[in-house]
Amino acid sequence: MNDTTAADGAEILASEGLECGGKNEAYDFARFALVTYVGTPIALLGLLFNAFLVKVFSNRKRLQTPTFYLFLLAIFDSLICLIYIPFFTIDAFAIYYKNEKLHHIWHSYAMILYGTSRVVQFASTYMVVCATIERFIVVGNIKWLSFVSTEIGRYSTATVYLLVIFVLRLPAFFDYKVIFLPGCPSFEDYTFDPVLMSKSIVSNRKHRSELRYATRTMVTIVFTYLFCNCFNVFITVMENVFKGNPLMFNEDGSR
Repeated sequence: MNDTTAADGAEILASEGLECGGKNEAYDFARFALVTYVGTPIALLGLLFNAFLVKVFSNRKRLQTPTFYLFLLAIFDSLICLIYIPFFTIDAFAIYYKNEKLHHIWHSYAMILYGTSRVVQFASTYMVVCATIERFIVVGNIKWLSFVSTEIGRYSTATVYLLVIFVLRLPAFFDYKVIFLPGCPSFEDYTFDPVLMSKSIVSNRKHRSELRYATRTMVTIVFTYLFCNCFNVFITVMENVFKGNPLMFNEDGSR
């Protein structure tokens, strides 16, 4: 009976052009340690520091100044750190420790987090762009764009940017369809079927090599971003909390 079921499952997979383990790959200890023992603590520290910045910038007076963009940036950076844990850490734990329940749970929300991460990453970048544009307008004394540097102007600019970003990144939520394959072995029973991408193009690629490269690239980007963000957190805290510290002044006494 089991042989018949397995054969039927194999026929269904073949007819639909799907294969077992289309997404999953094994975690060796080095990769597992990198994701959990290195990446997770960094994400937690990033979440803690950015939550502190959110608290600092949530002051009503600061929200009326250009630091409003830093307030939004701290929120989005917090979300990036928060998403890392359920997206990377949980997946690593599920596969490395062979936890089937956790494996199924992860696939139930993977695409939601994937789409959210694309929106948040894009928004985080463009909050820096907004702050830079406002500074350019003020320094350049561009009168006809002075509205942008007002409180209402900042709220309007941020709202428009966020709406545009959400619309542009909305398709990310539907890039793939998570498909459960009952005829496949445990931890090879899920695949990501492209919805918005051409199946003919995707079928010509080597899925496992592509996913392995994408995973390594994403982990590298996240680690680099979080490491660089530590300096931003340090400078921001020094400027807003320890204003009288000697590190904040040049030798001639100027800031």
